[in-house]
Amino acid sequence: MKWPTKKLGEVLDYEQPTKYLVSSTGYKDEFSTPVLTAGKTFILGNTNEKRGIFPEEKLPVIIFDDFTTATKFVDFPFKVKSSAMKILHAKKGIADAKYLFYLIQTIKFSHKQHKRYWISEYSQLEIPFPPIEEQKRIVKKIENIFAKIDEASRLREESSIDAAALLPSAFQQIFSRAEKRGWVDKTLGDLFEITSSKRVFKSEWTNNGVPFYRAREIVSLSKGKPFKTPIFISERMYNKYKEKYGVPKNGDILVTGVGTIGISYVVKKNDKFYFKDGNIIWLKKKSGVDSRFIEYFFKSSTLKEQIKSNFSGATVVGTFTITTAKSTKISVPPEAEQKKIVAYLDSVSQKSSNLENIQRETATDFYALRQSILASAFAQ
Repeated sequence: MKWPTKKLGEVLDYEQPTKYLVSSTGYKDEFSTPVLTAGKTFILGNTNEKRGIFPEEKLPVIIFDDFTTATKFVDFPFKVKSSAMKILHAKKGIADAKYLFYLIQTIKFSHKQHKRYWISEYSQLEIPFPPIEEQKRIVKKIENIFAKIDEASRLREESSIDAAALLPSAFQQIFSRAEKRGWVDKTLGDLFEITSSKRVFKSEWTNNGVPFYRAREIVSLSKGKPFKTPIFISERMYNKYKEKYGVPKNGDILVTGVGTIGISYVVKKNDKFYFKDGNIIWLKKKSGVDSRFIEYFFKSSTLKEQIKSNFSGATVVGTFTITTAKSTKISVPPEAEQKKIVAYLDSVSQKSSNLENIQRETATDFYALRQSILASAFAQ
């Protein structure tokens, strides 16, 4: 059956939000009245203001951002932060607010121009408009399906939390266990020759040649993420430093010493670069230690606790010096066991990464499924 159509402005009355504007931005969780925006944030915080609260008897409503056309369905008393919105009321007896809210989500509308849209354009859009009993039936059907999606999303979120905990749990098991048979207490200074690069002046940077890394590039490398084209030094200068001081070799470890400190990268066989002095600590590999084992140690809470003991705050920020690195404590098993541990942690890391990828894809699928359900619900 083909439904008749109505303009949005014929079935939704608008109200200006002026008398519901919040005066103070001193929001606190313990306050009782939410302050809303039609944008992505939705609830900005709670206010303790007692006047100008949108009354319960006028609910539910749709709040509409007049510039972006974003909408939110609201069924609780509130105040608003901005006057750049309309409060939309469904016409009593003929329109269901939830039906109109869901339908609006299916409207494709360009809002590139910076202007107010409700009165001039949006309210003039034609929409399918069945009798109110049919509207309510459609809403019920949509929400039954959405409830199942929400449950699936909840389970996905729990799975995501479990996936994120896999690697930290493995680190805790390996690096923090009370008994380590055959493990020897060492410092990083016992296991590596620890130094830094020689100073390269800005005047010696070039636009091409051999990459010159700072701490930010090491962070990106450690995550396997690309970064913008780095600074370079000339091939001639690289060869000069290589001959005079040496350059990072396969199995050496570079560790960030500034910013978010303690981020490590194991140098690969074909890597060719130089790096900034002071920003990065250079651990030159010796025999008897597996660099990947140490790399995982740098990712563990055991090391982070040692670093945090020198600095305050939630983020590990400060400086990680050559002296600090040399005195950093670590319990080390025989090299053969180090390799087994690396293989185990590699498998856990891959499993965690695979789960996180699946969960990201699933989250996208859930959003697409919702949009598909809405599109089908209002198709004629």
